[in-house]
Amino acid sequence: PAAFVFVGLALHLFGVKMGPFLVLLFIPLAAISAVGGSRLKRKVRRSLRRQLAECGVPCCIACGYNLTGNVSGVCPECGTKIEQ
Repeated sequence: PAAFVFVGLALHLFGVKMGPFLVLLFIPLAAISAVGGSRLKRKVRRSLRRQLAECGVPCCIACGYNLTGNVSGVCPECGTKIEQ
């Protein structure tokens, strides 16, 4: 998003019509933002699950499945080994 401002300003200063350039820039930047956003979301969720597990709330750190009553040591949802 910040890149759009700088590129748009530079193109405007040089008198270039921005329509085609913005379309060409938007597609790769949107894809990069989507990938980065999903990675950040995964990291935040994993961190929250880890904090819940440290506080004694039984949940799988990998998928968030509620592990109340689970005695097998494996998450039934994703198969991750549970650290006791």
